[in-house]
Amino acid sequence: MKNGVMSKVKHYIIALLVIVVVGVTLFGIFGFNQTSDFKDSYQVKVSIDRKAEGATQLLEESVEEFFDKKANVVTYATQVEDGGKIIILKLREEISDETVAEAKTFLQEKFDAKQLKAKVSVEAEEIVVNNGVSWKIFLASGIALVVIFIYALIFEKLAGALAVCYSAIVSVITFLALMGITRLPASPFIVSSSIIAMVLSSAMALTSVARYKEEAKNTANEKLTYAQLVDDVSKKEKKKYILCAGVVAFVGIVLALCGLGYFIWAGAQIILAGASALFTTYFGAPLVWSLVKSKKKK
Repeated sequence: MKNGVMSKVKHYIIALLVIVVVGVTLFGIFGFNQTSDFKDSYQVKVSIDRKAEGATQLLEESVEEFFDKKANVVTYATQVEDGGKIIILKLREEISDETVAEAKTFLQEKFDAKQLKAKVSVEAEEIVVNNGVSWKIFLASGIALVVIFIYALIFEKLAGALAVCYSAIVSVITFLALMGITRLPASPFIVSSSIIAMVLSSAMALTSVARYKEEAKNTANEKLTYAQLVDDVSKKEKKKYILCAGVVAFVGIVLALCGLGYFIWAGAQIILAGASALFTTYFGAPLVWSLVKSKKKK
């Protein structure tokens, strides 16, 4: 058992506590990291009411000239409409009504100087984002966890059911803590990634506890303690976990490299969710299963 999973339980518990404590602390101080599109911010819309030769280029150049000096701009985005063009600016801080009026005058003068008969409009507004997770998601996750527990209880008995539920719950907690530590942008995929962590850890734990139960029935293992039993099984299952880790990493990297926009963060979150699930299940499931079985035997 010197090189087995049970010999590393203390290291696992210490690592888990460090991750959770640091992650929860950072979350309490900073909250989850959000990109400008998924947190409260300010937005300015600059538009012209008609298309004219050179108008689009003049609008873009004039907007950058004015707002780069007058506001803390995060991003620029453009929309083309039948009647003209709109430039949307995301700001980190509120812009005053005086600055809005000044911008409108500045931009209109630019168009009048070029004799481009376009009317410039400048509008500012605060963007309030609701980042709350719907209670329906918590309800669905709770129901799924109950179903998993009942299934494991029927087929894998109490020890297996507790090991599976532990893996599912702690893997999600570990993932959320790692999100707080790494400061990866959370929205819009954090709920989906949490579900991936729960499902993957549950599936891996179910296969592992099923094997523990089968090996416990083997007469060749009747002299082994439960800790020794899960140690032997975990050694045999190491390749399965390595293969699964490779698949998760491959999917996450491909999504991050080939995805567009926020899918880059989705790929990174999938890797974190997979690592959390496999880390928790590989060390936690055998620990919980062997502890419950040992107490029942007494």
